[in-house]
Parts: sequence; structure tokens; C-alpha cells
Amino acid sequence: MASVTRRLKRLIARESTLRDHLLGPSMTWNSSQGLPPSAVEEDRALAYRVLMHAELERYFEDSLLCSVRSSLHIFNNCNGAITVPAAAAVIHHQSKLFFDGKNGATSFYLSKSRIMQDMPVRLEAAIAAIESGVVGGNNGIKKHDVRKLVGWIGIDISEIDPTLVAALEIFGSERGDAAHLSRREIWRRYHRGTSGGNQPRVRRLPAPSDEVTAVNAVLKLLSGFDQLIQHRMRQLI
Repeated sequence: MASVTRRLKRLIARESTLRDHLLGPSMTWNSSQGLPPSAVEEDRALAYRVLMHAELERYFEDSLLCSVRSSLHIFNNCNGAITVPAAAAVIHHQSKLFFDGKNGATSFYLSKSRIMQDMPVRLEAAIAAIESGVVGGNNGIKKHDVRKLVGWIGIDISEIDPTLVAALEIFGSERGDAAHLSRREIWRRYHRGTSGGNQPRVRRLPAPSDEVTAVNAVLKLLSGFDQLIQHRMRQLI
């Protein structure tokens, strides 16, 4: 089985690289002197926010893909062993085909004998659909994004640490500020009053130390998610 832990280590290493490239090896900046970040530091902080969001997004997508690809390998090399992610992916895919009215789609009760029928073909079709539709159509790390991803491998969002889900929701919203608003608009929305207008207020201004803190709040909680994925891969039906 491909190691999810190895992927998490790659994500952590990537964060360190981006932090060095964009924010510099030191965490002193003007904030150590009680001064606000410079314009250059703000721009770099925004870039760090956007790129780390992309890395986190890919991490969750890879967690899904790794689970289903590894499940196919397990089925083919472990005497037809069916993991929970494999069963969930096949059933979700068949249900989607059925409700979409696709030819050849079947609606069947969850039973090992039914899932065993043409399992490699069914799972390969599910993997292709996940790659093109689910992962290809994903565009975030907020609660509803993660729920759709992990649901395909038999994990309910309630099983994930709510602190992690909340941290992802906040970081996903802040990434939207950085990716879709100009620097001037970010400042305008941050400093405007809470009343009047229907535009959402920006949560915080970009500062290197704050961005690193926000990312670390997510990274330190991912080991629990990592363990959940590995546990689900060890469960067979």
C-alpha cells in the first residue's frame, strides 16, 4: 500500500521550502520591533497563503487517489481482499451512474458477493471517475470540499477532528481573500465597519508570522487524519 505518511512528510517539507523561498529563513521581520509588515512582506505572505492552500488541496486529493489505487493493488495481490475504501468507491460510482441514468449502471445492496463481481473493472471505472470528476472538480479545502473527497472512501466528515475541519475552513476562506481580491480591496474590506454593504469582511491582513501560524495550525492536526486514512485502508469487508 502506498504510504500516506510519506505524502504527509512531503507536504511538511514543501511548506518549509515555500516558507524559506517566500518569507525568508528568519521570522524576525518588522514585527519583532513592533512595526507592521512592509508591502513586500505582505505580498510574500499572500503568495505563501495561496501556494500553501494549493499544496493542502492536493494533499487531500492525493489521499483519496492513493486509497483507491492502493485498494486495487490489494485486491489484485491479496486474494481478492476488498478494503472499505474500495467498496465505498465502487458503490458511490455505481449509484452516481444509476442516478445519472447511464447505461449499464446497476443498483445493488452492499454485499461482498455483489461487490466481488467484476471488482477490478468496477474499481478501475470508479478510479477514472474520481480522477476526472471528483479530484478534477475539486477547488478547495473547506468542510464541504473535504466531505465530498473523503466520502468516496467511506469516511464521514464527523470522523475527522473538528478542530482540523475548523482550521481548514478558516484557511480556505482566507485563501479566497488572497486569490480573488486585490491588495487594495483586502485593505478596504478589512478596515471597513461591520455594518453596511453586503461584501464579506476580510478576516485579517497578511503578515508572515500570522500566515505561518495559520498553516501550522493545520499541519499539526493532519497526523490524525493520516492515521484515519491508514486505519480505513486496513478495514476489509
